[in-house]
Amino acid sequence: MDWFTAFQNASNNMQTANAIRNQQALNENRNQQKQIEEFERALAAEDPITMNDYGHYLYQSGNKDTGMEYLTKAAIKGVANALASVTWYNLKSGDHDDAVTLYKACRVKLHIADTDYQLANCDSNYWLNSLALGGSEKDAEKTWLINGAKTGHLESNFYPIVLAHKAGDIEKRNKLAKNIKTNQWQEIKDEMLEEQMTSKGWFKKWCSDSYKVIEELGY
Repeated sequence: MDWFTAFQNASNNMQTANAIRNQQALNENRNQQKQIEEFERALAAEDPITMNDYGHYLYQSGNKDTGMEYLTKAAIKGVANALASVTWYNLKSGDHDDAVTLYKACRVKLHIADTDYQLANCDSNYWLNSLALGGSEKDAEKTWLINGAKTGHLESNFYPIVLAHKAGDIEKRNKLAKNIKTNQWQEIKDEMLEEQMTSKGWFKKWCSDSYKVIEELGY
């Protein structure tokens, strides 16, 4: 093969490769545009899951107020994850009344992604917000113990330990501590450390006190 023929072949191969890449890029752009259009249609129709996803996106992107609006709408439409998220963010910011009101309005209507674990998460957030408003520690403990035993929800297993410590019942505290697996202690310890640094008011103190309980238990 002479050099000119080799050059032509190489040039043709390059043009073919470029054409393939251009077509792939065009197809990818079309798919992305189609996904965007489908997302916008779902959002306009107030699809609960889409509203939940969009609410999370906005909140995590820094547009917290609008994100909370979408998450609240999704919670009202029955998305368990949305209710858990809103009540958690309310807990961190100190908006406990809003969390309690939304929970009471939505809890019995949840039907989307309402696994027992996710429902336990919603219940746990509610009771934390309720305690911040002077709610019953006895009722909170009862719910946590039931949900913790039923689902293995980590916070539900952990918070009764904090209540027992606060009440000075060290024997009960140590007994309940056995419900936490060895590899879970670091997870809950990290969570309490992070939340005392990023939360306000009542929950900031709760997490600080909870962290000290973990340390006293030797974890």
